[in-house]
Amino acid sequence: MILNYLTNCKVLSTVTQEQDEEQWLKNRMQGIGGSDIGAICGVNKYMSPRLLYLIKTGQYEMPISKESKERMYWGRIHEPIIANEFAKRTNKIIQESPATLQHKDYPWAIANVDRFIVDEQGRPYGVLECKTADWRLNKDWEEGEIPRSYIYQIMWYLWITGLEYGAFAALIGGNKFY
Repeated sequence: MILNYLTNCKVLSTVTQEQDEEQWLKNRMQGIGGSDIGAICGVNKYMSPRLLYLIKTGQYEMPISKESKERMYWGRIHEPIIANEFAKRTNKIIQESPATLQHKDYPWAIANVDRFIVDEQGRPYGVLECKTADWRLNKDWEEGEIPRSYIYQIMWYLWITGLEYGAFAALIGGNKFY
């Protein structure tokens, strides 16, 4: 099992978003996750450090637009497709993350890794982050301009898991794979 090899972290929860979204969201509020780190570091253009603080401390509830919910839904639906395409194109073996993880020494540091990249024996050596984006961002991805908040996210996951390799797989505009 993948978790036996991850000695830098432990399991916070095995509840997935599909099983119980409400509990999964509560788990995310128990610490700083990969999608939070870009805001904290000031590189997320959609959220400030102050706004994140207010949300995490329960002082503000972020309204989520119908359009945002739709984008998040399609991102989740496409994640396994993007991950499988990454494996096909790179000949790497991937496995789903079985849990929300937390750093062994800093329990407030949490990770919801999309996929682990594993060797032939199933030992993880990297993390894979799957992304979807609007076609208007194609030029950025084509030129290798991955959003900084994504880079911070993957670095956060590497620190928490103790792994040293990370990769992105992205589907842009529904028909361009990077």
